[in-house]
Amino acid sequence: MLKKIILVIVALLGLAAIVPYLLPKPNLNGRIPDQPFDDSRFGQIDGIRLHWRERRVEDSPALVVLLHGYGASAFSWRHTLDALEAAGYHAVAPDLPPFGYSERTADGPDWPALVTALADRVAPDAPLILVGHSMGVGVGSDVAARLPGRVERLIMVDGVPNIGRNRGPVGWFLALPPVI
Repeated sequence: MLKKIILVIVALLGLAAIVPYLLPKPNLNGRIPDQPFDDSRFGQIDGIRLHWRERRVEDSPALVVLLHGYGASAFSWRHTLDALEAAGYHAVAPDLPPFGYSERTADGPDWPALVTALADRVAPDAPLILVGHSMGVGVGSDVAARLPGRVERLIMVDGVPNIGRNRGPVGWFLALPPVI
């Protein structure tokens, strides 16, 4: 019985490894499209070509910044962008490098600095509402820590803030690797 279970697991892993090669590839010839979506924007921010999706609404009470999780992209927020636009909010969803259509760099960028620079670019003095999913929660919590007077709300969806970076009395303890 154990041999059958192991055989099934090995077969499923083999199938999972092969299936991506069977899917059709988009014919982009290794380049990023100029306008992947109707609401796509590109710009140089901190020396990185950043892609974001933006829905601009006049008289918005705040700028809503949607931060995706690890391995995702701004595409993850497409329905949320629609809902926020309908509710009267100016919203942006950046592709945090190296994900989505943003430039891939050898060194990992300072995501909170990129998010702050993007917010300054699209809505210079607007209050911020940050919505982070998974990895985006950590990015959002870092932005909130850097801009406490500007961030009105931090909404965390299925993620953990970067509490390990806390330099307070127990920060060193929280930064230790987990023991299992």
